[in-house]
Amino acid sequence: PGVITQTFEIDIIDDALDEYNETVWLTLSEASNATLAGPNPVPLTIVDDDDPPNVTFSHAAYSVGEGDGIAVITVTLSAPSGKSVTVDYTTSDGTATAGQDYTPISAPLTFAPGVTTQTSSVSIVDDALDEDDETVILTLANAVNSTIATPNPATLTIVDDDDPPTVAFSQAAYSVGESAGTAVITVTLSAPSSKTVTVDYATSDGTSTAGQDYAPI
Repeated sequence: PGVITQTFEIDIIDDALDEYNETVWLTLSEASNATLAGPNPVPLTIVDDDDPPNVTFSHAAYSVGEGDGIAVITVTLSAPSGKSVTVDYTTSDGTATAGQDYTPISAPLTFAPGVTTQTSSVSIVDDALDEDDETVILTLANAVNSTIATPNPATLTIVDDDDPPTVAFSQAAYSVGESAGTAVITVTLSAPSSKTVTVDYATSDGTSTAGQDYAPI
């Protein structure tokens, strides 16, 4: 009698999950010797205090054989989130060329609440050209409900699997008239190469004599 205020306590659980603010409904009922009035029920808002997780590539560098067809790239969150996380994922040319060496990608990745890993595939073009290993730059941007951290960007290396071409004379034997002045000899590669190819060539006496019958090289 005479008391007009009472309190009760609700224990709040402090987790490490980045999540939206949450509500608990507080309701008064079954009043004895009093009449219930508004506001009733009322919400208690639990204000989240956890930082959003970091989103990164799983590695700073990836590698794929040119003949493998697909490179699987993994993107991870540093911790689960109670929110849906999205991040834009794009490829760009390093030393590789989009459309020639790989199929370009520009698309969002979405992590449902509680999910910490997503993968994306980069399609690799398998050509027959002997070439140096080539690189594709992988970049994350425009993260929602997360913070982009290193490693970003990452590098995908396409490892060439083509044998170098063979180099040979175009014919097994050549012939030239003594009065022609010059013999033109052709050397060929079995296939194009993206690398500069060099080969030494030289002459030596058969039955002819250098300096008398031809100018040595």
